[in-house]
Amino acid sequence: MNIKKIKIINFRGFSEEKIFEFEGKPFVMLTAPNGKGKTSVIDAIEWCMTGDIKRLHEGYNDRNTNVTERKQNAGAILKNKNHPDEKTIVEMLITAENEEYTIHREQDKDTLDDTGEIKINDFTGEQAEEELRKLIDVKNFYKYHFCDMQKTYRFLSKSRGNIDAEFSDFASDYTDVQNVVDNLNIFEQDLGFRIEEKEGEKQRTEESVQRLRDKLKDFENVPEILPYEKEKLFENENTDIVKMTTEQLQERLRNLYACGYQRGVHLLEWKIAGMNAEKQKNELEKLKSEFTIHEKEIRQAAEKKVYQDDVLKKAEADFEKYQKKELTVVNLEGNRQMLFQIENKKFNKEFWEETEENLKELKKTKEKINNEIQILSRGDEILDILTTLTTKKAGLINYRLKMKQKNPEEIVLCPVCGSEKFDQIAEDDITKQAQSYQIEHRDLIETKKKELDGIKKQENDIWEKRLKTANMALEEARDKAKKELDLVTNLYNASKEYFTVLDKLQKKAAEKFALENMLLQENIVAAIAFDESKILSSDEKIAIETEINRISVMVNETIQGMTDESRLNSFKTKSVYAPDGITYNEELLNKKISSVKSFLDNMEYTKNSNDQKALDEKKKAIQEEIDNYKDLQKNVKKRRQNIVEQMDKMKQEEFEQVGTYLYKLFCKLSRDVQIEKIQMQRAKGEKMAILDESNKPLINMFSDGQLSVFMLSYFFGNIFRLQGSEKFPVYFIDDITSCMDDINMLAFLDLIKYQLMRSDRPMHQIFFVTCNEKIQNLIEYKMENCGIVYKRIGIEEFAG
Repeated sequence: MNIKKIKIINFRGFSEEKIFEFEGKPFVMLTAPNGKGKTSVIDAIEWCMTGDIKRLHEGYNDRNTNVTERKQNAGAILKNKNHPDEKTIVEMLITAENEEYTIHREQDKDTLDDTGEIKINDFTGEQAEEELRKLIDVKNFYKYHFCDMQKTYRFLSKSRGNIDAEFSDFASDYTDVQNVVDNLNIFEQDLGFRIEEKEGEKQRTEESVQRLRDKLKDFENVPEILPYEKEKLFENENTDIVKMTTEQLQERLRNLYACGYQRGVHLLEWKIAGMNAEKQKNELEKLKSEFTIHEKEIRQAAEKKVYQDDVLKKAEADFEKYQKKELTVVNLEGNRQMLFQIENKKFNKEFWEETEENLKELKKTKEKINNEIQILSRGDEILDILTTLTTKKAGLINYRLKMKQKNPEEIVLCPVCGSEKFDQIAEDDITKQAQSYQIEHRDLIETKKKELDGIKKQENDIWEKRLKTANMALEEARDKAKKELDLVTNLYNASKEYFTVLDKLQKKAAEKFALENMLLQENIVAAIAFDESKILSSDEKIAIETEINRISVMVNETIQGMTDESRLNSFKTKSVYAPDGITYNEELLNKKISSVKSFLDNMEYTKNSNDQKALDEKKKAIQEEIDNYKDLQKNVKKRRQNIVEQMDKMKQEEFEQVGTYLYKLFCKLSRDVQIEKIQMQRAKGEKMAILDESNKPLINMFSDGQLSVFMLSYFFGNIFRLQGSEKFPVYFIDDITSCMDDINMLAFLDLIKYQLMRSDRPMHQIFFVTCNEKIQNLIEYKMENCGIVYKRIGIEEFAG
């Protein structure tokens, strides 16, 4: 099995499409200076095969511990930084068991949390994933196939528990034994839960026993049974209660109690009615007093319904509306609808429409005069010419004289209008007509302007008349609203107490105390007399309260601190169980209740005594179960511990062999071996420890380079361990230059050389990454001398 070719598009350091031909050679060496993309090729192989790059993903998760940090540091983890919007595509051609496979993986997102879409030959989706699982172990691909410096650094940060897991690959599979241990542990815990459950049951049983003992203490001896009176208290009463069950006796006691409650309801209703009558009489006395003093105002207030809050509010609002209103010519038209509502005889719609017609006629006349003035004003150009003529009269005369001297025989025409009369007209008559026209024109404009002023005055007079009439109407409305407000206020104040008392009475009996009835003195007096007849005397109140207290004691009812209404509600609820046809007799009721109670107490005593004996037996049985569970739990724990100790012993023996195996590899690969032994120890109940011959922790003593050699030994150890069982025996060693001084490079290369030369070699193909030219030359020398074919991918191919 080997990798023949890879195509990379927009992946990490590669912005353009790159194709690398490996030709299926057993040894592939990637050589170029740092930063040219050697590791990106190895990463592309891992991502194409698994959909992940472990070394990057683990580091990214360590640096970004929450969602916010992940968002802030997203990008350039998978894609090339210059092409964030383009797809990442990697395609590989591999051979496996004499068959070729094309593995194609692509992804839109720049993240390692998504594995993208994979295609293997013609398979896609789940089928492609299934084919991939046949080729490689996806979960452990990075762990067993890659050796890089980051693994070394992460190994330093591992806990002892994680180190134990790292080396568990070299030991036997103890899964079945561990399952037995885990099941025994679960069984032991389950026994603990059962013991806790039984202890709780035992505790609850002891509490129940104690409660029964406390109840039995209430009876000094076996309760005496009192005979049940044969005289019947209610219809169909069965007076033979000797053979009744507990439930029947409890039902009889509830019936007897209900007889008392029913009597209590009657007494409380009587008492409350008397108290209410007394309160109502006092209210009626107040009503009568107010009606006597303010009868006239109350009747008038009732007629105007002053007792309704909105009546006074409306009167106040009406007065305030008129009081604050100020009228002007400007706002008069906007307020005319409000003024019409006043219904004043002078300021009404007819008055407004009549004056509106007058204003419209004046407006038409004004527009006509304005048009005439505009026309006359446009004649100012002619006036200007005439003015020029009258001022240039001497010039015209001089013009005519010169023209005659020049041509005595010809007629001189007017230079202005071309008239022949200009030749003979007398000098005094020249411009005389123009001067007359000027005077007449100016007089006409002035006349029109005076006429226009007269119309404007008429308009103003109409608006002033409107405003004056409106103010008169508003003042009338103010006076009317003020009078109404004063009247309503006086009626409200005079009748307020009367209507307040009447409202309280109407809430109790609206029809009885209707307003029309309470506006007659004789009806008020009759209502007072009726309530007076229902008021209880002091002796009657005492007698009722005393009997209620006796009933409460008899039926075991606590009424202290309760109001009469609360007691009445409580008694009514419990009186529903009262039987029909009760002939109430307090003494007889008391004897029957005492008799039933004595029967119930005797039954309770007997039952509690029997229950206590049964619970004592139950508690004894529970304790026996607890003891049995504890013995079983002890045995299970001992058995589990024995198995764990034996498994730890067997694991330790195997790990001792692993330490010897790794030590041999470490000695072969290291240039300076200063330890004599590598021990893998797992003390009882502890995690894995890696020790030297003096039982000192090796990890603490190793330099970075030595630790890298140790990890390289671990890497080769796993390769040899997996020989024959590994599905994809292709391995990647990424630039070990930083620990080169600690590696015996000749021994390292000999190890690789001999493994590649074997026909049953565990490594079908090795990818070796280096930026060190000396190592490159040494490898090429070794491979060529041994006749091992190899492929070198150099700087020219990365840069090309």
